[in-house]
Amino acid sequence: MCLTYNSTKSHIRIMILLVSIIIVALPVTAGAQTWTEVGDAGDMIATASISSGSGPLTEITGSISIMPDHVDMYCINIPDLLAFAAYINCALISAYDLWLFDENGNGVTMNDHCDGGMVLISALYGSTPGQYYLAITATDDEAISSTGTIWDPPYMPGERMPDGPGAASPLTSWTNSMPLEFLPYSINLVGAEFCDNAVSAEQNSWGGIKARYR
Repeated sequence: MCLTYNSTKSHIRIMILLVSIIIVALPVTAGAQTWTEVGDAGDMIATASISSGSGPLTEITGSISIMPDHVDMYCINIPDLLAFAAYINCALISAYDLWLFDENGNGVTMNDHCDGGMVLISALYGSTPGQYYLAITATDDEAISSTGTIWDPPYMPGERMPDGPGAASPLTSWTNSMPLEFLPYSINLVGAEFCDNAVSAEQNSWGGIKARYR
């Protein structure tokens, strides 16, 4: 068990290093697109902000503050789990945590630790490409399911898959451990698309078929 755990930690550290190199090397392209929070993005799957557009989604901007706006959640599309990363630039102590859930609200991964100037999560623990929900919270918040905390303890360094008593159940609520004043954020994304990309592509393909066989 220890060998598996250490191997996983080493793999994640290598990925963080590789992603950092890729991020630095990436050119600014015309396809880069940002989704900006309008009003207050919800904190649950049912109330999440649905990013809408076509092409790559490279940035999400918004803000969090004291209760009840200490969690923002966004629906995104991840076409290739191995190519995805989301990160926030940070100082020695981060004011933000990042979380990823599948379309049913089950925990996938989280990171509440600033390492190498960023808080970074991947989709290595995801099961299939498609829609996922990316959440940003004030530091030290906890994701709760009907059977307890989804990640436990919530303050260990590094990216982790769900390991708490509530890991097998979907998200039902959040705790607010650190009330904050207004804090803007910018989440950088690699290998992500808008939430409705898959739907738009399907509709466009069907439209082309109908036009061809009219």
